[in-house]
Amino acid sequence: MGLLDQLLGGSAGGEAGAGTGVTSAGAVVPDRVLTALLPVLLGLLADRRGPGAAAVVPPGAVDGSPTERTFSGVGGLAGLLARFSRHGHGALASSWVRQGANEPMAPEIVPEVFSAQELRALAERAGLGEEEVRRGLTVLLPAVVDHFTPTGEVPARDRLLASLMDYEKRLPH
Repeated sequence: MGLLDQLLGGSAGGEAGAGTGVTSAGAVVPDRVLTALLPVLLGLLADRRGPGAAAVVPPGAVDGSPTERTFSGVGGLAGLLARFSRHGHGALASSWVRQGANEPMAPEIVPEVFSAQELRALAERAGLGEEEVRRGLTVLLPAVVDHFTPTGEVPARDRLLASLMDYEKRLPH
């Protein structure tokens, strides 16, 4: 069972909120961090403000908040993967897309790919500290990209949006 399936079940490594978590770069990322950050990350990857979003995303799903405006230029999953490439980490991100084992991401890579303003906005949106967000992204990004690219390729935008929205509906509240 993958990490995202475990989060759907309410626990990544044990009882949710029981102080358990996933180890990343020698530190434990608590389940509560992963659970709080996951919906925010899914929204980022959905790129609901991009071209054609109105045809797929229900009205009211985009709030136009400062956080949404901060991430309007990410470009969804494809844009995020392009960011990793631009910052010299294309092979790392490609390992998450292609079939087979995912290469782990070191926490130092996160601030290379996301600006300080973006990390602050993610932290605010998830109700977490910035360090928690950095650690959480090291665990979630590989798992999320892997989960939503099951064929080893980035799916078409409409298929990706449908998959993301279906997954979001099943998240524990």
